[in-house]
Amino acid sequence: MAFQFSDQHIEDFHMLGYTVFGKILPPSLISDLRRVSDVARKIARDRGGAQVQRLQPVGHFELDQQPFMDYAELPDLVDAIAKVLTPKHLHGDRDHLGILLEPAEMPYCTAWHRDWRDNIPGLNLTHWNQGLLDINLFNQINCALYNDNCTWVVPGSHLRHDLRSEAARFPDRPISGPNLGERTAEEREYICLEYCRSMPSAEPLY
Repeated sequence: MAFQFSDQHIEDFHMLGYTVFGKILPPSLISDLRRVSDVARKIARDRGGAQVQRLQPVGHFELDQQPFMDYAELPDLVDAIAKVLTPKHLHGDRDHLGILLEPAEMPYCTAWHRDWRDNIPGLNLTHWNQGLLDINLFNQINCALYNDNCTWVVPGSHLRHDLRSEAARFPDRPISGPNLGERTAEEREYICLEYCRSMPSAEPLY
């Protein structure tokens, strides 16, 4: 069944901090995006090695830009974003859009983070705290081109500051990632999963 927007998308976004536009991309666009992402993966690994996890921004590389433009202009997605946020909110700017890649050789886990606070060195945390609840900040769109079982969230955490249990589990800011060291692939996989599970109230998105 094709994508259908509902009030549940709006409620989920505001209550949980995320919403899922399931089946919103047509298969032909997914195919086009996968094809260009395969090229992007090779470029990224040629530049940064087998463990590289990102190529960004896509507009700065020798890639077929048409699939990204089709994605940015997809009517159902433009309409859904306008309804959840506002018509002024746009997506798909190729000067910012990036492709996230799975590491080729060894499992890896991104550190738990609140966007900007924990992954932008030198950020003014006073300003960050003042903007925490601003709907115009901290929004992003993730477009999974394959089944995604790697995205973890803490539902509702966008409505508040860290709870005592969260601060007790991860007292340092920025939050540290798991200690992977010289572990085998199987050990790293287990460590990463346990790290994700250790955040209070965390759950996988899918």
